[in-house]
Amino acid sequence: MASTESMRRAAAACLAGLLFATTAGGAGAATAFKLGTFAENGREFVGVVLGDNRALEFAAANEAFERANPAAAKVAPPRDMKELIARYETDVGPRLRLLAATHANVQPGSQAWVHSVKDLVIL
Repeated sequence: MASTESMRRAAAACLAGLLFATTAGGAGAATAFKLGTFAENGREFVGVVLGDNRALEFAAANEAFERANPAAAKVAPPRDMKELIARYETDVGPRLRLLAATHANVQPGSQAWVHSVKDLVIL
């Protein structure tokens, strides 16, 4: 029988493999993005992938957005992909679309939370 840790890793790998490709709704240009779980220096995070080559750390990008937009609704970052999926239709999905649109042209290294996908471990 598989250990809890190996089952957790298998579930995380499956969820990381489940990349949502979506676009921002509404007027104006849509910004396509995908989602995944990544690691950098042993630290795991939920990432928003733009253009297949850049990944935003959701929690840090969201924090920066809320700091710059104090009147915006507060959205707690999901701890993992399972929570993101559970909350996607309520608060996380709209914030993801907003972050993707806001950072459509951001380049790796322009912020500490913007990475080149090739520099990350995909979980």
